[in-house]
Amino acid sequence: MTLNEPWLDLGRSLLRTEDDAVAMLLQTQQFTVDQREQVQVNAKGLVAECRERKNESPIVERFLHEYGLTSEEGVVLLCLVEALLRIPDERTAEELITEKLRQGDWSKHAGGSDSLFVNAGTWALILTGNLLELGSDVRDDANRWVTRFAARVGETVTRKALLSALDILSGAFVAGETIEEAVSQTKWTASFDMLGEGARSFEVADRYFDSYMDALNHIASHSSTSELGHGMSVKLTALHPRIEPLNARAAVSGLVEKMEALCLKAAQSDVPITIDGEESERCEVGLKVVEKLLQNSIIREWKGLGVVTQAYSKRAVALIDWLAELARSNRTRINVRLVKGAYWDYEIKHAQVNGLTQFPVYTQKHNTDLSYLTCMGKMFGHSDSIFPQFASHNAHTIASVHCIGKDKPYEFQRIYGMGELLHEVARRRFNDYPGCRVYVPVGNHKDLMPYLMRRLLENGANTSFVNRIFDSDLTVEQVVSDPLKQVESEEQHGHKHIRMPYELYGEERINSFGIDFGNTCLREPFLESVDKWANHHWNFGEDEVSVSNPSDPSDIVGSYTAVDSDQVARQIGEVHAAQDAWFSVPVDERAARLNRWADSLVSHREELVALLRREAGKTVEDAINELREAEDFCRYYAAQAKVLQSINDLPSPTGESNILKAFPRGTFATISPWNFPVSIFVGPAAAALVTGNTVVAKPAPQTCLVALRVAELAYNSGIDRQTFRVVPGGDEVGRQIVAHQLIGGVAFTGSVAAAKSIAQSLASRDGPLVPLIAETGGVNVMIVDSSAQVEHVVDDIVLSAFKSAGQRCSALRLLCIQEEIADEVLELVYGAMDAMGIGNPSDWSVNVGPVIDGEAHDWLESSVRSNEVLYRMKTESPSNGHFVLPTVVDATDISSFNTEYFGPIMGVHRFKKPEIGNLVSEINALGYGLTFGIHSRIESTIDMFTSQIRTGNLYVNRSMIGAVVGTQPFGGEGLSGTGPKAGGPFYLQRFVVERVVSRNETATGGNVALMRL
Repeated sequence: MTLNEPWLDLGRSLLRTEDDAVAMLLQTQQFTVDQREQVQVNAKGLVAECRERKNESPIVERFLHEYGLTSEEGVVLLCLVEALLRIPDERTAEELITEKLRQGDWSKHAGGSDSLFVNAGTWALILTGNLLELGSDVRDDANRWVTRFAARVGETVTRKALLSALDILSGAFVAGETIEEAVSQTKWTASFDMLGEGARSFEVADRYFDSYMDALNHIASHSSTSELGHGMSVKLTALHPRIEPLNARAAVSGLVEKMEALCLKAAQSDVPITIDGEESERCEVGLKVVEKLLQNSIIREWKGLGVVTQAYSKRAVALIDWLAELARSNRTRINVRLVKGAYWDYEIKHAQVNGLTQFPVYTQKHNTDLSYLTCMGKMFGHSDSIFPQFASHNAHTIASVHCIGKDKPYEFQRIYGMGELLHEVARRRFNDYPGCRVYVPVGNHKDLMPYLMRRLLENGANTSFVNRIFDSDLTVEQVVSDPLKQVESEEQHGHKHIRMPYELYGEERINSFGIDFGNTCLREPFLESVDKWANHHWNFGEDEVSVSNPSDPSDIVGSYTAVDSDQVARQIGEVHAAQDAWFSVPVDERAARLNRWADSLVSHREELVALLRREAGKTVEDAINELREAEDFCRYYAAQAKVLQSINDLPSPTGESNILKAFPRGTFATISPWNFPVSIFVGPAAAALVTGNTVVAKPAPQTCLVALRVAELAYNSGIDRQTFRVVPGGDEVGRQIVAHQLIGGVAFTGSVAAAKSIAQSLASRDGPLVPLIAETGGVNVMIVDSSAQVEHVVDDIVLSAFKSAGQRCSALRLLCIQEEIADEVLELVYGAMDAMGIGNPSDWSVNVGPVIDGEAHDWLESSVRSNEVLYRMKTESPSNGHFVLPTVVDATDISSFNTEYFGPIMGVHRFKKPEIGNLVSEINALGYGLTFGIHSRIESTIDMFTSQIRTGNLYVNRSMIGAVVGTQPFGGEGLSGTGPKAGGPFYLQRFVVERVVSRNETATGGNVALMRL
């Protein structure tokens, strides 16, 4: 068998429904009825003995049992200790402590645990590490005692106590801050994991590589009695900053170079290396790295390379088959560590946000448990090519492995600080227990926190075995319930409270469809289809205006006929004449045609992506996101219009009826920009059309081709040319449209100056007052205080400032960052800038394309020269095309940084903690109000900005771009727009007039209805 078919099975597995995936698991699993009964007997015995010896369980497990995620205090504590270590200034740390301690009901936990340490920790402001002499008033009113204690000793002492508590917790989870310390303190065979966030830059990736190499050298000098000895776990995201499906070629090449060096070093001393599991979208990149590593004969002969398989993934079974075939084809053996999976919450949200057709993971824990059991049987079945390693803290799982693994080579694994008692009981009860390798994290407190939080969240969940084993409310039988039995009892296997990605918005509408670029079965056909349009010319009309590619001006994308100024009035007249006929179409039918338009955008997606790439310089991801937004606009406004234009019966006295109905304003002019030439072209037009207006649409001259093509799709969907007319042209055509007496409203997106000019033109017209919906730009600000999570902040800064080459009206323009963390954050930002790929988006790995034209390029470069440059992306700017390197400039004086640099330019302003309150007035004084971001763990700080900053869209601890229709209605205030918000519940109201009809029902002879009562 070749590897191609098993490889395709990986992608096909992700596309199955959960019902189909679970049905395949049920057919594939290998447990007989007798074996299942034996597993239950053994699992019950394990749990019963563990309960008898529960005082021997590690402190972390007792802590999790007392403070799980089912209590508010547990959540507060996890948030508090996680944030404390990241805050460099005491004032912010003390503010956080004071705020978080007020949130909990600590009296619930007084005496709640059998652990003397946990109880003492409760009274000593939770885990101080000291056993205090406590008075009787503690038990009488714990909350009051906590408040008095904190007030008496002060926040500084409390902070030190909490940090001491964290020392204890982290010591239970981490063997040492250095590999030397960890190896010396580890008494079991271990797989050491050098902790750290994923690399944001190549420089950081190189540091992690050096750390792994140093660890290897030290581990090699220490032996173990295990067959494989001490090993090391490696995260590929630590070795490369851009492990992305569309950057796979470069990522695989860079990773193979580093991993090969590590593997060859490990092979010299026979130190096994395991590649850790990460997010689903990165899986294929990691597997390609493994495939290339095994082309090296030394690595093949070594047989020490390992791969983590996550059982919660719907491709887990297929992945084991692929790994087995890969090993056979290379005549080697691969070590496979089977785990449940640690990124479940991320995978669920990621699938919903990105509009995937299916979740890549199982949505119910017992389905994951069944997958684990099925994978287990597969691994034993591939014993010629796979050495099984079963990572688990679950009694049923351990009993299952023992049952079907008799006389076969394998090993157990567990996390340092977890499951020790369970595995000790298993070792004592099972004569053929094979031994247990311990997964040992190594690192300092700061590097520990993401790992520690993930473990606490994972094991503190109410479905976790660790959280259930000592729960006295559960019987032993309930703790070790057979997942096969539970799965077999269900008709529907998906979680009933988790909406599928396409069902995110319920009955109102379907979610727009995205593409899982991490799935080769979807990615490759899509990219091939897009590339078929690489040399296509889109031509509209005879009197041609040529359009060139901003990435390559020699590439003529197509041509169109611009409307002469003397034709504008005629075209408006023709469209206006069709208005009554269009409004006579029932609103349900108008909505149906909008939905067909949305369907057409989906079915022509490959062509439109290619056109956006060449005409607008869009990267593939930007193009997909824009088309999804246009699709969402159509579906959202279609649903909204049905409600808005229904007849509303108003409260009335007896004998009278009053009804309210919304009518169209007439003919709307929609003027759209070049930076979102599909979504902002479609959005206002769809809103006007579905409410019964006719539309004259003027796209930006730079991107007329895609507007004309999208309009053709509208015509094919039942919206005729008389109703919806595209009028290409320049500024003069726009002015004529706005000034025409038959225009009943204007929806405009563009510059502040142009919006003011339109407003003046409309105001000077004779006749009715004409509404203007204007969305303009802004000097959008992000505030980052010292409590923020640094790596998260860096990701959001780079995304917000430089995605789409900074050519979004919502893009980050001014970063205000607290002095205490500024150097650290900016160093990472600069490194992340250098890791970006800038160039022609025909290269799928590019994530920064060109600016729109030569005029924009020249103005942005001039703006760079007029500012003090703090950093510029370290690469040569592509010589062909209109490219501007991502740049950071100084913005010491906020008041003077009042220009919207519409491109990849970001200003940086540093502030000290006491100055944070002044930022509100300084930002408001700029006069803009489009988007604003705040990164902080301090709720009072967040509340201050959310209540006082005058802005249309405010984002907390996330990026500032990518507003979603119906979820994040978009639009500003002040210099940033008039409202109402696009994609929001009030937007359609601006396109209609309201009329009330009041009828006296008694005028024909009395109130018959009243008389009949």
